[in-house]
Amino acid sequence: MVNAVKFDGTIDYLARGGDLTGVADGKTGILSAWVRLDSSDASTQQILFAEGGYFYLTRYGDNKIKVRGYDSASTLLLEISTVATYQASAKWLHILASWDLAAGATHLYILDAADKVTSSAVNGNLDYTRGEWRVAANNGAVTKFSMGLSELYFAPGQYLDFSVTANRRKFIDAAGMPVSLGADGSTPTGTAPAIYLPGGKADFHVNAGSGGNFTLSGSLENASTTPSDPSVNAVDFDGANDYLARGGNLTGVAASKAGTVSFWFKRGDNVVNNNVLSIVSGSTERLHIGFGAGWNGLSISGFDSSGANNFSVVALNTGGVGPSADWHHAMASWDISTGNTTKIHLYIDGVSRAQLYTPTNSNIDYAPATSPNCYICQAVGSNIKYKGAISELYFAPGQYVDLSVQANREKFRTAEGKPASLGADGSTPTGIAPAIYLPNRAAKVGTNAGSGGGLSINGAPKDSLSTPLYYYAEPVKFDGATAYLARGGDLTGLADGKAGTLSFWMRMDGGDGVLVRLLSNIGSGITFQVQRQSNNTVRVLGLNAALTTILNMVSTTSHTASSGWAHILAAWNLATGAGQLYVNNVAALAASPTLTNDNIDYSVTSANWGVGGTSSGGDKLNGALADLWFHPAYLDISQAASRALFIDQGSLRPVPLGAKGELPLAGTQPLLYLGRDYANWAANLGSGGSFA
Repeated sequence: MVNAVKFDGTIDYLARGGDLTGVADGKTGILSAWVRLDSSDASTQQILFAEGGYFYLTRYGDNKIKVRGYDSASTLLLEISTVATYQASAKWLHILASWDLAAGATHLYILDAADKVTSSAVNGNLDYTRGEWRVAANNGAVTKFSMGLSELYFAPGQYLDFSVTANRRKFIDAAGMPVSLGADGSTPTGTAPAIYLPGGKADFHVNAGSGGNFTLSGSLENASTTPSDPSVNAVDFDGANDYLARGGNLTGVAASKAGTVSFWFKRGDNVVNNNVLSIVSGSTERLHIGFGAGWNGLSISGFDSSGANNFSVVALNTGGVGPSADWHHAMASWDISTGNTTKIHLYIDGVSRAQLYTPTNSNIDYAPATSPNCYICQAVGSNIKYKGAISELYFAPGQYVDLSVQANREKFRTAEGKPASLGADGSTPTGIAPAIYLPNRAAKVGTNAGSGGGLSINGAPKDSLSTPLYYYAEPVKFDGATAYLARGGDLTGLADGKAGTLSFWMRMDGGDGVLVRLLSNIGSGITFQVQRQSNNTVRVLGLNAALTTILNMVSTTSHTASSGWAHILAAWNLATGAGQLYVNNVAALAASPTLTNDNIDYSVTSANWGVGGTSSGGDKLNGALADLWFHPAYLDISQAASRALFIDQGSLRPVPLGAKGELPLAGTQPLLYLGRDYANWAANLGSGGSFA
């Protein structure tokens, strides 16, 4: 178990106050850090920074991770960058880099996968002795980083070749988890690094390495998660070009009458059949696992060596089989040697959904003799690729797990509905590695941790922005020119009242100093609205039927194109004079709000609600919104437990609000909830009716 701390991106950073003790300029170095990117996409954010920018590790404005270093004459010697981009996510990343400029050698790995473009590797001495060193800010303490950080290690003057797997294992194990670096960080090389920060919130600034302690500005908190917490990867397949292929039989697999499969899925398409796993002989399937178009069922079928169907089980469109913004879990097992259905099981999200068919007591041809192949997210026909995300795909032909026993089901899906640890090779559930176990990120998704051999990656699968463990609030982009939403009437069921709660995520991409109507209701007047004002603050404004302002709450914070993502949470009860406004979980209500005991004219005559602009297209937003939620009821968000319904109190990441936004209201659907799927963002998931 390792510690991890949370930097807030506003005031928190560490400063050395001078050079690192004992460090000299040189041509070599090693960097290792576990980082959780919490916000501020598309802006440069520093992880480690030397005076004047002569050396730094950063997540750059293009969302790529970069290491850059200069000599004392300001000549660029070292620049390595990731190919992939890395956005805010609840998932921990491991950054591992090393360089030897005398040999022209550079390495950069993210979560144990090589991800590097070398722009510069010039033989010369890097200026490691400029004076000040900072963590989570530059030398002007400007580009602070909202992030979780753990196990920061920096060893100027040392080098390990990270193309050698054994050297990477000194920092990250084969399962993608942290390893012990020793009390002073000396275990990987035998020499303590200049910087090794293994502490928690109370002592993260205490350098266990040789370079001297740092001084903390701000107040760190322990991160809500750590890199050693359970985690899973998830990969998006585009439904057009992305799939995996074995190119032959799975190693060690023979025909048999039994099998077990488990996987997490988030479907994105119902236009065509969506295949998950297929074993084929030429153009004929021997095993089929996939979703049907239209009827939305999950079907599993086996075939003998003649191509005759000897086994089928189906889950109809109940309990989360269809396309969804949510993650779901499927697991099935079968042993058809009985010639009946007693040993055939299919569960969706822990609930039995099996529609059973009497099997034939014969072997399923898992290892065809003629033109064999195994496909993931494709079958023989290219029109049945899978569109959506897949995680933790496990397939064990020849192994039967009695899933009617709850303890066995919990070997794959915990009692809390989360992914269970299957072990590095997937052997934990049965003691034997399955033929297929795919636990990796997109870059290594074809690397089979099971026993059946690797698969080739076709197309360009991508890391999913969410996983079965982590929620992603899918944003929608407003262009500031033509895009906005209009309701064309009142929110269904809305009545005048004195209370309300509002939550949304916002990112400004332009229009600094210009009034923007984020949410508004226009009739005989604009009686309720949420603005980003011309002074760049956020304002919640409500009027009564006489068009007198009775609600006016303004943020102390400013929101511009350089601010990144912000969470806005407001609540009011005019009957009691209560009103709160929080930005990124910090109280941000400006002095002297208006909270007059009267009814807000929510249901104004000739009402027309607008989002991202007025209902007629005025004052449009150039930026993005996510999870816009409103209901005319008061939640006391001065209480952390109430705020936790909308924003994680540790990571400050979005939390699930429910398929219809019902979770904050203990099962009651709000009037307005726009989110979860950017392509259908105008479809109000709340009860108040959709927008155009």
